[in-house]
Amino acid sequence: MALKKQWEYKIKGLRQAIVSADGVLMDGQLYFALCYCKGSFFESRLICFNIKEREPEVLFERPHVIRSMGDALAGKFYFNAFSGMMYCIDWADGRVIWETGLGDGNPDWHICVDGGRLYAYNRAMYCLDRETGEILWRSGQRSEHANCHILIRGDRLYHGVSCGPVYCMEKNTGNMLWQYGEKQYVRSCAFLDDRTLMACTAGGSILILDAADGGLLSEVKTGGALYMEPLIHEGVVYLGNDDGDMICWEIGADRGLVERFRYQADGKISTPAVLDGEALWFGTEDGYLYCLDAGSGQERMKKKKVSATPRCMFLYGEELVVLSDKGQVECFSK
Repeated sequence: MALKKQWEYKIKGLRQAIVSADGVLMDGQLYFALCYCKGSFFESRLICFNIKEREPEVLFERPHVIRSMGDALAGKFYFNAFSGMMYCIDWADGRVIWETGLGDGNPDWHICVDGGRLYAYNRAMYCLDRETGEILWRSGQRSEHANCHILIRGDRLYHGVSCGPVYCMEKNTGNMLWQYGEKQYVRSCAFLDDRTLMACTAGGSILILDAADGGLLSEVKTGGALYMEPLIHEGVVYLGNDDGDMICWEIGADRGLVERFRYQADGKISTPAVLDGEALWFGTEDGYLYCLDAGSGQERMKKKKVSATPRCMFLYGEELVVLSDKGQVECFSK
């Protein structure tokens, strides 16, 4: 297999440009956030990029850092900025439907929409009305920042904070049900199954917890900081670390992880893994794309140089669309 570059779109004249950690691809429109230095402060744009026409439209601008597109649902985007503001905008024209302050400082850019409610964290967990932005409840104030997924399962909410615990609370009230650990620096959470939560830490460990009571079932040390979110598919977990390892585990009968393969790339893993049939794609900080056999971990092609550090990628028919820092949108045929 060999990638062939089809085209590239580069936004010129931006200083220290950083593409969002994620994006949304719908009906040939690619939505992403771009943060860049403007004088002595940062500005962010939310961009709608038409892949076929290769034309961008700026939907939204603010003089603050926006690191995620948040959630897209029913014609709306829900996201926050490092100013502490939570926004709901129309994805067709960028019109602001509502905005709500979540306190000072940098909120966790991960949010969760569950039915008519929205959950966000900024040194407290906030529950908002999805239609109006009204704050329905706020948990007790914490000292810790966070950068971790907010998960909902049944009537429970799961989250983790930096320099603090993984925890579970009632989603309707914010009452704490359990907490595990201290100074965990959790960067992502995911469910292995209905009973089991995995929490990935900047210290390089995966904590396997009982979702009911927070009891530690096992701990898997990966050898490098875990900043990417895991990809879980049909009983298999793929996750890359800051030591350049892309690791694959099978979920065991005892709810543990059994390592299937470990591939050593030449740079820190900079994107979540993307599964394309039997092919596993990911990118690294030194500006390369890799493709492995999803079952064996063997290389399916030589690593491919891209314009800058890739942050996320999308499958688009027989093409691979890559977002990278410095403002690039690149398209490759597979």
